[in-house]
Amino acid sequence: DMLNAISAGWSGITFGLHHAEDLSFSFGVPMPIMAMVAANHRLAAQREVTLTECARHNLMLQFDTEPVRSVISVELSVFQRIGRVLLTSNNLLMVAPMIRSGSGIAFFTAMGLQDDLRSGAIKAIRIRGSRLDGLHIGLLTSKRWPPTPAAAALAVEISKSLSVVGEKLLQLVTK
Repeated sequence: DMLNAISAGWSGITFGLHHAEDLSFSFGVPMPIMAMVAANHRLAAQREVTLTECARHNLMLQFDTEPVRSVISVELSVFQRIGRVLLTSNNLLMVAPMIRSGSGIAFFTAMGLQDDLRSGAIKAIRIRGSRLDGLHIGLLTSKRWPPTPAAAALAVEISKSLSVVGEKLLQLVTK
């Protein structure tokens, strides 16, 4: 369990969302949740979209993805009232073909859809006016126990790798 490992002094990689007071989030790299659409979707040419604009289309929402799920459920709760949810899944392998087919809009980071973004089959669109656009991924560490020299060195290496990944994903979604 990640939280047990962290409370014992280990680090974890997670989104910079709410966490216990005895934990610290550091080395954050931008990792926004974006609207993912097929290359031929009506919204594909837009650089930014609002959640209200997304709500006019079929939506494919994720669940069982804590801690992001709580942010998504708050931000996207309007969609439940509108009733345009096409499917709800926690399986990206199931949702990706549905995105490519143009069935609707899904909300993910670019990390899990790199191949589709690189090929141009799926387009990532920034979500304007939402907390989803401002998410960061980084290290979560215990404030109670200082890291060992090895853990501190590992944290630096992980943060460097996260920065490289973040930069590559940014280039991928802005091409």
